[in-house]
Amino acid sequence: MRKIIVRGRKEDLEEIARELGDRAFIYDDRIELYVQDSETEELVSRIKDKLDLRYKESIIEVYKPEFVISPASRREKAEEKTPVEKLVEMTKSYASLNPGRSVVTAIAASSPSSAHMHVHTVQCTSLRRQSTLCQFM
Repeated sequence: MRKIIVRGRKEDLEEIARELGDRAFIYDDRIELYVQDSETEELVSRIKDKLDLRYKESIIEVYKPEFVISPASRREKAEEKTPVEKLVEMTKSYASLNPGRSVVTAIAASSPSSAHMHVHTVQCTSLRRQSTLCQFM
């Protein structure tokens, strides 16, 4: 779902409001409406034809809200995620810090024998959520 905000001259806004009908929320200085992603490009194109973009105050803003609670939104089907949204979702699992790995990495980085590429087996036991005990074998 997208939120479109249109700002411009009063004459342009009145003409756009007539065309949009009851889909839009009309204010003194702007028009706001919510549309499905699939309708966005076509609707912005129609608004752009009605809005005189030679004036500085003429602006079309398009936002993607995190969520919208509305009786109209309940009737709409769920939308597919964009490739960028899928990538961001895949990386979320790597955003958290694993204390066990951090301790092992810190020990390995500070150990003088790590420069000689010696391999040590490390067994870490979680004592509590915040602390980890590691033993070299």
